[in-house]
Amino acid sequence: MPSPARAAAFAAAARTILAVTLAVLLAMAGGALAADAPAGKAGPEKAANAPAAGSDDDEDEDEDDEDEDDYEGMPPDEGRDEVFAYCSACHSMKLVTQQGLNRADWGEVLVYMVEEHEMAEIEPEDEKLVLDYLARFYGRDRRARKMGR
Repeated sequence: MPSPARAAAFAAAARTILAVTLAVLLAMAGGALAADAPAGKAGPEKAANAPAAGSDDDEDEDEDDEDEDDYEGMPPDEGRDEVFAYCSACHSMKLVTQQGLNRADWGEVLVYMVEEHEMAEIEPEDEKLVLDYLARFYGRDRRARKMGR
């Protein structure tokens, strides 16, 4: 039986390999979808072109549905604009939203995307919003999928 330290090191390595593999698959699948997006230019400036999250308290349900459609089904919440801006600049949001990673794994994917795929470096305050949103809605339990039922 391996020592606890060796088992922990193995588990950490396995998580890293999983995150890197996922990032490579995301990048490969998203490349065809982003043929017109310039590499390394993705970033928060795209958020200005993204639809605004519901800002009027009396929006009816149809407008909420349209809003989610504009964001490829992403539920409205803090961080959605940032996730959409950084991720959709290079690939489909479906590629992101189907993953189901925990916060730490999402963090590793972001580092990998910046270092290996020329994603714009994320500002610390944006990174917190992105990681919080991804972990909340697209973590292991994929809460967003349950909300859409």
